[in-house]
Amino acid sequence: MADIFFWCSKLFWGIVSPDGLLVMVFALAMGLWALGCINGARRLLTVLLGVIVVITLFPVGSWLLYPLEIRYPVHPDLSTSTIIPSTLVSALIRIFFICSIAISETVII
Repeated sequence: MADIFFWCSKLFWGIVSPDGLLVMVFALAMGLWALGCINGARRLLTVLLGVIVVITLFPVGSWLLYPLEIRYPVHPDLSTSTIIPSTLVSALIRIFFICSIAISETVII
């Protein structure tokens, strides 16, 4: 089941990713051109070219990430948060490692 979810998520993101959407719009415009709807294809290609130029010349990615960076700071103060202490996490990792060694019956020197 995990493999199916993995492949479906990769396929979904390949379709809805920004570069995938640009390629699909280009393919749609070329399909319209091949079917003889040249005016529709020309309009679609003009819009596509405009979007590509805007993305290339302006920091659109930074503009889109700015609200998230304001809402969630890059280096939050962890002293007041309720995160599990790192010593507890490292102890759990050591216990897991020791148990996995005991289960697999291998000795690491």
